[in-house]
Amino acid sequence: MRRRLYFVLPDSRATAGIVDELCNAGIDSRYIGIASRNPVQLQIPGVHIPPGVHIQDATRDPGEQLERIMWDFNLALFFVALLALLAMLAIQGPTLWLAIPAGVMLVCFAGGVRFTHVPNAHLGEFGAALRHGELVLMVSVPRKRVAEIEDLVHRHHPDAAVGGVGWSSDLLHI
Repeated sequence: MRRRLYFVLPDSRATAGIVDELCNAGIDSRYIGIASRNPVQLQIPGVHIPPGVHIQDATRDPGEQLERIMWDFNLALFFVALLALLAMLAIQGPTLWLAIPAGVMLVCFAGGVRFTHVPNAHLGEFGAALRHGELVLMVSVPRKRVAEIEDLVHRHHPDAAVGGVGWSSDLLHI
């Protein structure tokens, strides 16, 4: 699991400069993404975005969609287990079999508590910046390199604003 760093940048020239520096620092271009409201703003003469950098539509965030699906599934499973518990209690009274739906409910509750404590930024949180023509640079790095990459970006590009930290996964391609 990698950490995804979000940076809000004013224009494509600043973004291209940071992308070049990140590639020179050993970040593979497939772990770099750029979101913009209008992809045409990245096609400016003299601005080179390396191949492999993912240009993302600002309206789609697969990580946010996956989290929403997982959250909805967890809630649905909890309530199905609750209904099963109540039905079993009404039909056969207190038995040892009630431990199964109660256990499922406990696991769902624990998963929900854990889920709400994971700090995570999403692309949807940058709507105002994207509407104003700014770009969002997303860089997925190993956890141990987060401070190094943040320092690299801020040392050479003070106009880059940290937008947040999330997670990404090679296995899930997000």
